[in-house]
Amino acid sequence: MTINAGDLTEKITIKSPPDLSNPANRNSYNDVIGEWPTFAVRKASMTKLSGGESEAAKQIQAVSTYEFKLRYLAGVNTKQKIVVGEGASERTLDIVNVDNVKQRNRELVITATEG
Repeated sequence: MTINAGDLTEKITIKSPPDLSNPANRNSYNDVIGEWPTFAVRKASMTKLSGGESEAAKQIQAVSTYEFKLRYLAGVNTKQKIVVGEGASERTLDIVNVDNVKQRNRELVITATEG
């Protein structure tokens, strides 16, 4: 499978969690606070795989799953997040899977969820 440059229409920002060894990145309840630093900004294709609702803690929550295809980038992992859009339309998604297609270091397929 080859990635065509014309298919990479979405600008995505991959963010890493803050350095948790720095006490300034945790509050008095030990919750993570602070900015997630930018790991990389890339162009990718974005496809919605599914959308629906789930029940958690007796509340209904919308959940959508997306697939991102981009040129290979070392170091992407499931502790990171993807930010798409800008300004009022900005959305943050949790990375749930990273696939280095055929282990060839040419293409990544990232699955991420919103909600």
